[in-house]
Amino acid sequence: MTRSACAFLLFLGASALAACSEPHGEKPGKGVLVIAIDSLRVDHVSAYGYDRPTTPTIDHLARQGTTFSSAYTTSPEVMPAHATLLTGCDPKIAFREPSGAGLQGPLLTRWYIPDAVPRLAQELLANGFVTGAFVDHPWLAPVRGFGAGFQEFHEARFETSPEAEIYRFDEVAARFLRWLSGHDVSRDWFAYVHFNDLERVWRLTTPDATGDTYFAPRPELSAVPPVAEADRVFFAVPQSRWSGGTRSMGEYEARYDGSIRQLDNRLERLFIQLGRTGRLENTTVVIVGTYGMGFGESGLVLDSGTLSDADLHVPLIVRPAARLGLARGGTTNSLTSLMDLAPTLLEMEGLEKPRGMHGVSQYGALSGSTTPARELVYASGGLQRGFCVIDSRWCYEWSLVGMAQPQPLARSWFGDDLDHSGDFRSLLHDRAHDPSTGHLTATVSDREAAWAGGAPGVGGGTGVGRGPGRVGGGAGGPEKAPGAVAGGGGGG
Repeated sequence: MTRSACAFLLFLGASALAACSEPHGEKPGKGVLVIAIDSLRVDHVSAYGYDRPTTPTIDHLARQGTTFSSAYTTSPEVMPAHATLLTGCDPKIAFREPSGAGLQGPLLTRWYIPDAVPRLAQELLANGFVTGAFVDHPWLAPVRGFGAGFQEFHEARFETSPEAEIYRFDEVAARFLRWLSGHDVSRDWFAYVHFNDLERVWRLTTPDATGDTYFAPRPELSAVPPVAEADRVFFAVPQSRWSGGTRSMGEYEARYDGSIRQLDNRLERLFIQLGRTGRLENTTVVIVGTYGMGFGESGLVLDSGTLSDADLHVPLIVRPAARLGLARGGTTNSLTSLMDLAPTLLEMEGLEKPRGMHGVSQYGALSGSTTPARELVYASGGLQRGFCVIDSRWCYEWSLVGMAQPQPLARSWFGDDLDHSGDFRSLLHDRAHDPSTGHLTATVSDREAAWAGGAPGVGGGTGVGRGPGRVGGGAGGPEKAPGAVAGGGGGG
């Protein structure tokens, strides 16, 4: 059987492949596999309508499961986003404000998941599942509370050579498969597998020719963005993500899309190997983006950290195990927070949501229900510190743009070295009139009444476009900064 035919049978759920590879005739145990991918923009995934075939493997998986078209992360940062997925809670429960330091203090000292917080892994472990985590970022470590509930936790290592890191996928996948092969096929299991490859690609000093040539740059994205001296900055390519040379936004986008395609190819090989163990059909597989990545739509270039759709709107695909008898191949518009994944997976396994878990189960959406499980999703944090409230049409953002750290970040936003620590930005984005993924356009102040009267959440529209030190969305802030980059994003 050819490799392509094997993959075809695998993704269509053919029983022949599983039956032929089932060791010693053992009945496979129940499996739950969560694959979390950093920096995966929803509008660059072909299963969501992107015009480039970036994700054929994920597309096959989507046709076997449910695609959540309105899923949002709780934070555009790596530690809080993963904390949400593992706990089903708002990440603020893990945030520790340094005493008397305001928003200052080392990043790594500000995050720790308390022992009392519920965990998806703990609930499954208590119900007979073996559990393992295979993470691809050194900040996600047991010392910060990420390991609770996992019998085995494989941490990432800091690497001095960017080239040594680019294919970390292979290392993470190999560790996961070795762990799984060490357990009897009949055992129930849960694995959390995390890939950071799409972040790492920008740190290459020598470009990956294969990824760069998968897709041709778009002619309309021929503008060349400036390169900053700082590592975190608005309206320019950060120094830490510049690999030398002069590249257009189209070339950067082509590299990103090519990197997604390479990651997708590796996912295909992973699923083929999993299928050969006989476990795949009895496993619920989740593909989830933890946060997005900007091409200038929200002011950030090749970076994440804003409260706009470019960073918060993420892909979420749930392929239920065949044993559950759930419908396959559908799409739901049900508003979903990444907090909801843990309680959803628990209900799929017939388990109750533990006390203190904030998310709501989206089991109804998987069962074909059109009744939404929630009306609002929330996100917080980011480079500018603040929060946003999102419903099916509106997004209200409030952020302290003057508190951006380090100082070059604030300077790149305002275009000066004045003290903007008291400035805040309040913006109301109406997707019905402005489908953009960024928040650099002016606030819809003339429609504030619509939010107050029809949209839930923020009562009376208080603060939208008002208040001392207000920074308008694009009017008072971004347009002061030199070298602003026009939005790229292709499918965005």
